[in-house]
Amino acid sequence: SMISVGFKLPKKGVLFSVGTVADKAEMVGVAAAFAKMGFKIFSTEGTAEFFKENGVKASGVAKLKVKSEELKVNADLIVIDPPRAGLQTEKVVAMISEFGCERIVYVSCDPATLARDCKWFAEFGYRVVSVQPVDMFPHTFHIENVCLLEKVGS
Repeated sequence: SMISVGFKLPKKGVLFSVGTVADKAEMVGVAAAFAKMGFKIFSTEGTAEFFKENGVKASGVAKLKVKSEELKVNADLIVIDPPRAGLQTEKVVAMISEFGCERIVYVSCDPATLARDCKWFAEFGYRVVSVQPVDMFPHTFHIENVCLLEKVGS
């Protein structure tokens, strides 16, 4: 669905940080698709192990608490899919922004927390390029949104 909304593929690698096992299971297919196209997959250690157990070669990096220059990750895209509460603090947005990636794909199940977090990303030099709602749960009020953020000046 990212490509159908005009998403440009990254040049170097993709960084994944996924929380729950259920979320990791959903993202393993996305990671596999990027890997199949020849992109290097980076992720936090726990996610890397899960991806490897499910047939996706991924390089694990230290926890996101570590400064981006210490990670030595050469990714230009981050895919985030936080829980309903979103990223929860501006500090988390600041840590993600430190990577300096050109693009961030933010998958959200709550439009209100997506809007809040996008406002925080704007404060760190990102702009919303597009938002694509996806009705994965017909006949309910639940809606997923895929948001593409881009570093201003990229």
